[in-house]
Amino acid sequence: MIQWLASERRKASVIPRAFWIFSLLGSVVLLAYGIHRKDQVIIVGQIPGVFIYTRNLWLIHRTGQTHSAEAAPIPPASQ
Repeated sequence: MIQWLASERRKASVIPRAFWIFSLLGSVVLLAYGIHRKDQVIIVGQIPGVFIYTRNLWLIHRTGQTHSAEAAPIPPASQ
């Protein structure tokens, strides 16, 4: 939802910082749930996301970007 709204405002595909923050928070909550339940599948499944989202937020912070990425327009599919 956040990514869609940001893209609509800029008329281009963008990934705002809030997207990574909410993704990190969601991943941490699911990781905590997995730890609480002692469910190894949930724990192993959420650990990579925590690192990826944290890394993306660090890169945004370090470079001072407002948005972490702007995608180039998608070319038409060749037939």
